[in-house]
Amino acid sequence: MSIQLPKKLYKYLPPERLDILENRLIRFSQPSALNDPFELKPVFGNLLPEDSVQEVLEPSLEFLEEALRANYEKLSHEKKAIMSADQFVKIVTSDTDLLRRMYKEFEPQLRQFLGDFRGEAKAIMIDVLNKHVGMLSLSEIYDSHLLWSHYASAHRGFVIEFDTNNEFFYRRRSENDELNYLRKVKYCDRDERGRTLMDLDGDDILVTKGSSWAYEREWRILFQLKNASQKLTVSDDEIYLFEYPPEIVSKVIIGAKASKELM
Repeated sequence: MSIQLPKKLYKYLPPERLDILENRLIRFSQPSALNDPFELKPVFGNLLPEDSVQEVLEPSLEFLEEALRANYEKLSHEKKAIMSADQFVKIVTSDTDLLRRMYKEFEPQLRQFLGDFRGEAKAIMIDVLNKHVGMLSLSEIYDSHLLWSHYASAHRGFVIEFDTNNEFFYRRRSENDELNYLRKVKYCDRDERGRTLMDLDGDDILVTKGSSWAYEREWRILFQLKNASQKLTVSDDEIYLFEYPPEIVSKVIIGAKASKELM
């Protein structure tokens, strides 16, 4: 089921960001620069479902044979003289009960490895997103007192109204492309219990936030940072700016407490 795109979306900004209109450059922020510390962070308890873990732990003759041959090469010449590598592998792998006992012995270590790598997997995903993906957040509404307060300097800033009927907001290259097009944010309370990495899709990682943020009524578009029109470094903060076509700006709404200079 497709989601109908709003004809207009809005960006709340403080007064000092008037340069966005003057230079036609707008920032796409990395996840680490956003004010929600949990933004674009994968939520899952385990790497694999239990049935998949069991498959991993099931005896694999090919894997075992490779390990046996590697260990055989470490034996002394005297021990190697007793039997060949082929004989050694054949004896061990012919006893399936022995195989299962060996795997059962190592099962706790394998499970521990999968558990430990869960944190590594999350860290890798977060690092990749921070280095390669920038996000522009917009809202369906222009008259939210909370948004004016949080993002437009308590009504001293302004709001840009964007016309979404422009290819700037839809550059998706294929159905598998998770970036380059406007997407509606989903709000829910995510619980990692019972969820695995295999359960996650692009929406879970890129466009899902906690229900406490639902008042923002957010849509977002994500671009690859390498395609930025300009990159700045301000106080060790890397800022990626993307040029936008002037026709996507359909209106500018000035805050109720804006200075005369802004007007």
